[in-house]
Amino acid sequence: MPNPDKPHIPSYCKHKGSGQAVVTLNGRDIYLGVHGSAASRQEYDRVTREWLENGRQLPASGHDLTVVEVIRACWRFAQEHYRRDSGSSRSVLASGRARHPRAGAGGVRIRRDGSSGSE
Repeated sequence: MPNPDKPHIPSYCKHKGSGQAVVTLNGRDIYLGVHGSAASRQEYDRVTREWLENGRQLPASGHDLTVVEVIRACWRFAQEHYRRDSGSSRSVLASGRARHPRAGAGGVRIRRDGSSGSE
């Protein structure tokens, strides 16, 4: 039976497949560097300290992206990358149509703001 006076702190472990040090917090594996190295031990101390300070929850990383944000970034990239030397965009970008298997013959209309709508 767990001792409530001594809270459990997840163990510093070795990932056999990669040789990396790893700790599992809230079901998520966090890789720390080469197992047994001073740097991986310091990273373990830092990660577990942050986890404990945050009420045994992983701190928000601020790097998580939504699907919409990824699509918008890809759309902006495509608009610049697939331009002709004359400055005009190629036909798919110019028409604003992108094919999707579930969209039927009409495709999906991509608006300039990155949102989409079925036709």
